[in-house]
Formats: sequence, structure tokens, C-alpha cells
Amino acid sequence: MNQDAKHILDAALRDALPGAAVGQALDQIVFQPGGRLILVAAGKAAWEMARAAHERLGGRIDAGVVVTKYDYSRGPLGSLEIYEAGHPVPDENSYRATARALEVVSGLTEADSVLFLLSGGGSALFEQPLIPAGELADITRQLLACGANIVEINTLRKRLSAVKGGRFALRCMPAHVYTVVLSDIIGDPLDMIASGPAYPDSSTSDQAREIARRYLQTSFDYITDGAGGMILLHPGLANPYQLVKRQQVGAMDSFEMSQQMVAGGMNGILPEEVPLHEAMCAALRGALRPELDVNDIAEDLRMLAKQNASLSEMESVLAESVTVLPTREMRDALRRLYEGTPRWLGLKAALEH
Repeated sequence: MNQDAKHILDAALRDALPGAAVGQALDQIVFQPGGRLILVAAGKAAWEMARAAHERLGGRIDAGVVVTKYDYSRGPLGSLEIYEAGHPVPDENSYRATARALEVVSGLTEADSVLFLLSGGGSALFEQPLIPAGELADITRQLLACGANIVEINTLRKRLSAVKGGRFALRCMPAHVYTVVLSDIIGDPLDMIASGPAYPDSSTSDQAREIARRYLQTSFDYITDGAGGMILLHPGLANPYQLVKRQQVGAMDSFEMSQQMVAGGMNGILPEEVPLHEAMCAALRGALRPELDVNDIAEDLRMLAKQNASLSEMESVLAESVTVLPTREMRDALRRLYEGTPRWLGLKAALEH
């Protein structure tokens, strides 16, 4: 019985890893024959996902760009261009990496394919803002600090971006876009995971207007234009920036050629990890630096545990993230997360002893 349990656990853990999830998704994809294959990966698991795709497809990939969080890459991947960038607030490296990805997918034809590997954190890491970068960073920080949930934050993010809300897929046309998603949002809403760069936006102008009214009214105001869109105004700025634009039917029709697959939920989180994650979130709530998000920091700590980081390394990240001395509740939640999270590295050896 112990041996059977070991095999079941081993298989469950193996299937939950980003690489395994990508491999399973690739088994279902038939790329366009004869054309170019471009790889673009964005998110905190981008490097792991890109490595799995590179190992599987090898020389079939003609070019590629990978953008992940600082210190989350693990070295070169053939000819793929690796970038590290800011999270949860985008920075210049986010914009530089995204601009390079847009260059790589420009000029493609109907015979070409784009493999888009997307994971949590992509909203900050994969970005080309429609408003000045400083304004976008300010809005992002306010949303993270005010208690808005990730769906509300991404609803507004999509309206400030040239790549979110399906716009990246449009930039790839007329190539075929195949998207493999590792979800970090419960329910796996494809248009909200990393703000849906390759999926049509299901949110409405009315929803965005309500979110802006609820969370940004202390520093921002808005008016509506004749078409019912929303214009965001910032005190002291002479020129307003368009926040909400109506989706056109023609743009949505273009997504008929885009294939979406949810390869894994919550970045591969296992059922036994959920209470550990939730306890960490509860301990952090109300104590984080204002620009940080509770779910993001708890997920970062879980990912560190998976990568065999030491408890002291995780404690350092915790201390840097909070505005108070870590409480006993925080330390206890962190230790349970450290002790209860199955590792990616050295996992097989641990199961055999």
C-alpha cells in the first residue's frame, strides 16, 4: 500500500509541474505545417514553461522571447531571448521585453504559428501601456493597495494596455496563435489570467467604470464620452487618457483562429497546498507594503518553497514585504508553508527514502 501511495503521489506531483503541464498541452497541438514557429512566454512560470517547450520542440522554434520575474530564470534556453522584469508593478524591462516580443511576431503570415505560454504575473511582466509608464505604475500601486481583487485590477489593466484584452493576439495576425495557460485565478477565466493578452475581453465599460469609481476616486476622476466609453482624468494633467474602448465585432471574429488551453490551475497548486496558501494570505493581510498584493506574495513564498529555498531565505522575503516586524502568526504560517509544500528539486530522492 505504501508503494502504491508513493506512485500516486509521485504521479500527481509530476503532473502538477509547469513542464509536465506544458508537455501535455503540446501533445494536443498541431502547428501549421511549413511555416515559422515563434515562442513567446510571459509570467512567473515563463522560464519553466519555455524550457519544457524548448526540450520538446527544439530546432522547430525559429525565434522566441521569454519574460519572467527577477531571479526566476535559470539560465539560457538555446536561442530564446530571456528577460527578467518587474512584478507586481511593471518596469522598463517589462516594456522592453514586450516590445521585443511584438517585434518578433510582426510580419507573420497565415502559414506561421505563435506558441504563447502564459502564467500568473504576466499582467505586470508583459505590458505595453497606452498611457505614460509613470501613470500606469501609479494606478497599479493604488489598485494593489486599496483592496481590489485580481479580476477587478485586471479589468482596468486591460483598458490601459496595447497587449492585454486580446490585443497581443491581434498583433500576431494573420498567424495562428496557440496559447497554453497556467492559471493563477480560481475558475480559470481566460480573459483575466495575466489580463488575457490572447483572449477576447468579457468585461464591460460599465464594470470598469464602477471599479474606477470605487477604488480610484480619491486620486482619479472620470467622464464618459458620447459612445459611452470612459475617460480617466488625473489631477494636474492637461490631457486625459482614454481608459475604456468598445470592443468591435470584427476584432472578436479574429479569435476564431486562436486556440486556448488551461494546462494547470493556480500555477500547479495541489489540493493539500491550498490551506497553506490561504493561511499565509490571512497572516499577511493588512501588513504588506502598500504596493504589494497578498496573493502574489503568498504565491511567491510558495514558489520559493517548491524550489527548495531555505526557511531563512523565505523569512528574508517575508521581512522585506511587510511594514511591521513579522508576527508569530506570519512566522507560523511561513513555517507550515515551508514544511508542507512538495519540492520540485530533489523530489524523487525524497520520495524514495
